[in-house]
Amino acid sequence: MLLAVFAMGCRQLLDIGTPISDDGGEPTDAARDAATDAHADAPSSRPIFVQAGSITGTAGVGSELAVDLDQPLVTNDVLVVAVGAEGSGTITFAVTDTAGTMFVAGAPEGGFQVLNAEMFYGEVVAGSATDDVSVTFAGSASALDVRVVQYRNLATATAPVALDSHVSHAGSGLICTATVSVGSGGGLVVAADYSGTPTLAAGNGFTRRITSSPDHGIVEDDYVDAQNVVIAECTLAAAAPWAMQALVFGVP
Repeated sequence: MLLAVFAMGCRQLLDIGTPISDDGGEPTDAARDAATDAHADAPSSRPIFVQAGSITGTAGVGSELAVDLDQPLVTNDVLVVAVGAEGSGTITFAVTDTAGTMFVAGAPEGGFQVLNAEMFYGEVVAGSATDDVSVTFAGSASALDVRVVQYRNLATATAPVALDSHVSHAGSGLICTATVSVGSGGGLVVAADYSGTPTLAAGNGFTRRITSSPDHGIVEDDYVDAQNVVIAECTLAAAAPWAMQALVFGVP
């Protein structure tokens, strides 16, 4: 049974439909930078950030939060969902959407300093004009947080394959980190944190895609065009327990 939640949601659309560059800056805008930007002629096969949205709330057992995405979903787009909740017991997350996407879970973080966090990803099987992504929380949870990011031009099969995933945490600190390996074909690193204090900024080389409000969890990404070991980082407002997760997706 779903209980009512008091939630505040936000939708944030940043540089919609622009290829992600590999220089750690903002996504390429070919019309703006045609004369000077080395990435102005970026091939269309590069990953494209489409849109993002988030919602937060406080509730008890069996609560559900939903993020409403406005922009159309295209077949083979990939949705990445970062979730977090505070709670001392076991807390699990179930992710569904109105487009029928099958979501796969990455490595979860559970029960560290009452922090519970997980990242999910799924390939859009059929296009849709709109989409509602819902997360159901099982367990006694509070400070619920959901962030959804949509990408295009990632390598997909029946479901998108995360080539590497990692979760890490620390007792406290100002910098959240997670390290992943990108293969020889390059890839897109998508990372998210969850902490008891606001996140101020994305890490070096990463682009912030959304920060939830008021909980201030971040989702950031970095396109890497060659084999490399990548450290995903973000900066917190104060020293506090944190969990940081990262996924690597292949590119066409």
